[in-house]
Amino acid sequence: MTSNRELKKIPYYGVGIGLRNEIGEQTMCHKNEIDTLEIISERFFNKPAPVWDYLRNFADNFPIIPHGVKLSIASADKTDPEFLKNMKKLCEFVVAPYYSDHFALTRLPGADIGHLSPIWFTKESLEIIVEKIDTIQDFLGIPLVLENINSMFTVSEADFEEPEFIAKVCERTGCGALLDLTNVYINTHNNRSDPYDFLGRFPLDYVVQIHLAGGMIRNDWFYDTHSEKIAGINDGVWSLLEWTIKRCDIKSLIIERDQNFKDDFDDMLLQDIRRARSIIGKNGSRNFRFN
Repeated sequence: MTSNRELKKIPYYGVGIGLRNEIGEQTMCHKNEIDTLEIISERFFNKPAPVWDYLRNFADNFPIIPHGVKLSIASADKTDPEFLKNMKKLCEFVVAPYYSDHFALTRLPGADIGHLSPIWFTKESLEIIVEKIDTIQDFLGIPLVLENINSMFTVSEADFEEPEFIAKVCERTGCGALLDLTNVYINTHNNRSDPYDFLGRFPLDYVVQIHLAGGMIRNDWFYDTHSEKIAGINDGVWSLLEWTIKRCDIKSLIIERDQNFKDDFDDMLLQDIRRARSIIGKNGSRNFRFN
């Protein structure tokens, strides 16, 4: 089992973005303002040498954090040994301090769901997840860090609410939490609840990383599109960051952008990076450093 003390030993990686092919050249040109890069892990599993050469080019210039989307930590079946080997190979290649994925279900026996689906916050799910995390952390030799997801619905008849469930998982395994503040903001908007109540019950002492992104509202329903600046209708996310960063010692913050790429890299991402860095420096982590 990984202990919470191991999470505290993770170095501070700073504020960065997700590595995306569409903005790879612009990312490299602005490496003086981008501290770290997050990669989608499965895009490098079982890929030929040129894909790894592409990654090496960025790994030589940025710290790299692997972020998976297909671990399916809540699936009742065992994690595929080949999948675990791919995770470890990637972590060793980029010398990752931890590996992140989601509190989600992406696979059923014999079927790939194709998206991050909410899990059932029950005692049975808790035991499945705890056992899986212990196995994965022992195999990788580094902490596993899991993210709260955006969900269109909540599975009923659960034994725990989401923040309490995540807290129990972290306490029992020593794994870290990836706190997606945009997901908190969107979920609480859609279900008409209080984001600060959610955060007050979240295991902030286990938070290793934060995600921020911009979404869109259509017919009063908030969608997590990863397509917009964190401004305008998304501006409340900054208030959540200011509140949160005073209460936890994060190791990285990633601005997510997956579509609607623009020529103006400054307007698209750098302004958000600067604002996040300013908030962390003003309110937050003792690990914070200026570039």
